[in-house]
Amino acid sequence: HPGEAALAHRRQGDAVPNPPKSPLRIELLGALPEGFPRVWEDGPVKLETQVAEIAAAIVAAGEARYRLSIAERLEHEARMDAWREERRQEALAKRNKERLEALHRSAEMLRQAEDLRALIATVSAAIEKGHRNLDPLAFSEWQQWAAAEADRLDPVISGQVDEHLTQEMPSEPGRQLR
Repeated sequence: HPGEAALAHRRQGDAVPNPPKSPLRIELLGALPEGFPRVWEDGPVKLETQVAEIAAAIVAAGEARYRLSIAERLEHEARMDAWREERRQEALAKRNKERLEALHRSAEMLRQAEDLRALIATVSAAIEKGHRNLDPLAFSEWQQWAAAEADRLDPVISGQVDEHLTQEMPSEPGRQLR
């Protein structure tokens, strides 16, 4: 109501109203490229006479901000693509290292399996030639046990060779090496 002291009824935290004679002010907030007006105030020229200029500036600032956001998004996507490619290359290098280690393990296991098979053949030949005298049942049991151990070590029979033959590569789901 006119003439009433409005400040007497304010609650704590309420904004203090501007005195009636303060100039009107319009301000654009947010990130804008350089060169765009951000503030208009009543002064020698009243805001009411600047409406067309203010509207045009707001539209131009909005368009500039939109274009800036597109550029920022493209830059962000390029950084993310580079980061993803770096992670992919790291995973690929790690996988290749693991494959190489599995390949060397396969070669060592195959050598051990072949050594056992050669030993079985050598012992069998020695028994046939009479260089070794062994109970046929005991020899048969030993031969089966040693052959089973050779098969357990053999990377092809045991399936260990799959560690470097059919593993998927990073970021290429479904693709298997052959």
